[in-house]
Amino acid sequence: MTLRQVKWIMMGILFVWSITGCGTPMSDDSNGGTGADDAERENVSVIAFKNEPEEKLPASVQAKKEELLQQSPQQPEHVAVEHQGTLYAIIASSQKPTGGYTIRVNQVEQNGDKVTIHAEEIAPPEDGMVIQVLTTPVAVISFQAEKEMDIELKMEEENAKESPDASRSEKDQPTNAEDSQATPTSNREHPENAAVTVQTETVEKLPVQVKEKAESLRTRGGETTVHHDGRQFVIIALGERRTGGYQVEVEDVEERGNEVHVYAREIAPETGAMVIQAITYPLAVVSFKTKEEQAVNVHLQQSDSTGKAEV
Repeated sequence: MTLRQVKWIMMGILFVWSITGCGTPMSDDSNGGTGADDAERENVSVIAFKNEPEEKLPASVQAKKEELLQQSPQQPEHVAVEHQGTLYAIIASSQKPTGGYTIRVNQVEQNGDKVTIHAEEIAPPEDGMVIQVLTTPVAVISFQAEKEMDIELKMEEENAKESPDASRSEKDQPTNAEDSQATPTSNREHPENAAVTVQTETVEKLPVQVKEKAESLRTRGGETTVHHDGRQFVIIALGERRTGGYQVEVEDVEERGNEVHVYAREIAPETGAMVIQAITYPLAVVSFKTKEEQAVNVHLQQSDSTGKAEV
């Protein structure tokens, strides 16, 4: 190859380079973004967590909880306690003028050494009967952590909560007899999740195999699911309570990825309320349509006053 040929080749390369540009595009985003946020979200994983009832808290966790409550926080606060390989997160919202407020943890996410807890405060209905004393809503969750984590709390506080019937739009109302008891759920914290329409079931009308499973779970408490005839039944049992007046309320059901998440809470009788003086076994069953059995994760927020029957 002659020197002249080499020269012409080099000139051709420079010409092409000048047209296409020498930079490397950061993103195909039409808004000119770098794509860094998308890359960061890809590293986020959802952590399975458990709502912890007060009577099952280790002594060190209980002590930390009492310490946090004594501070009467003026804004949402949290503290973490490690116990035997399990990390307990104690979450408190600001002090409230009445009772009836609760905290619901919607999701726990991990990104490297950082854990983000997404929670919201549930206010009592405007016409609800609540105790007229200062309270500090608190919740405790636990999850597995292999190493020390930096925990961040993102909690949405509410001033009032509308009644379920008032918050439903016309398009959410049942349209046929089969769905007359069905309740479409909301996704206020995670609008990207798909709401699941559930139907409240009565034990007497359950299919035989579902009813047997519910009755076997009723006395010992716990959660389980049964898939039957195109529906998945979710059974939530509180176990023994020493009086009547206790019940399970399913607040939200949403589909997240390949899992269905059921959010429920225990409702305890008001102080001084007239209730039957006998051991009861509160239980709730809801169902939703699905061709195949799905993985279900139940998040049960238990009352501070569980009223468990004495042995």
